[in-house]
Amino acid sequence: MRCPKCGSENVNISFEETGSKTKKTGNSIAQKTGHSMVRGTAALFTFGFSNLFIPKKLKGQEKTKSKLEKFCLCQNCGHSWKL
Repeated sequence: MRCPKCGSENVNISFEETGSKTKKTGNSIAQKTGHSMVRGTAALFTFGFSNLFIPKKLKGQEKTKSKLEKFCLCQNCGHSWKL
């Protein structure tokens, strides 16, 4: 590979993150309602003692996707370009 500016073959290729998306799952209203009903029922039967062990909120899952692009950098002249 050659630099388009100076013609040198002393070029490094690197990946850079240009964007990312985060998607959340598992936090629907039905799940929250069901969880609070179970929590309340358990509290009734154990006189509130179960609330020490059952978490108040459900934790959802997050998935992040990153978009990577290749960039070249000439080590002689410092010119960079997208591959």
